[in-house]
This record gives sequence, structure tokens and C-alpha cells, in this order.
Amino acid sequence: MTGIFAISLGWWTLHLLLLAVGFGVGAYGTLIGAGGGFVLVPVLLVIYPTETPTQLTAVSLATVFANAASGSVA
Repeated sequence: MTGIFAISLGWWTLHLLLLAVGFGVGAYGTLIGAGGGFVLVPVLLVIYPTETPTQLTAVSLATVFANAASGSVA
């Protein structure tokens, strides 16, 4: 794992941070009705600066899709 937080945080701490970011972005995106992808990509760029923006956008799209699917089921 590369990125600015991967070096200073442990594996569990990093994953808990990503889980909290995902929950926060999902809640915020649901509240304003925009999906949250516009918030998630900049956050991922800060956490993983060595990854390509295309790859991080794909991760964001998958997250927004999962958020929309869970909202549709509920």
C-alpha cells in the first residue's frame, strides 16, 4: 500500500479511516442527493497520491454505485 497514510498508520487503522471516510461521504452524498463522488475523489487523492486519478475515479464510481444500490433496496 502506498500513500501518505499507509506509512504512518497501521493496517487496521488505515482501514478504519477508509471505512469512516466512506460512511461520511455516503451520508453526505445521500443528504444532498449528489452521490458523493465529487467528495470522495479528492479525499482519495490525498490518501493515495501515487495512484492515477483514473483508478481513484473508478473506486469512487464503485462506491457511489454501492450507495445508490443500497438506497434502492431500502
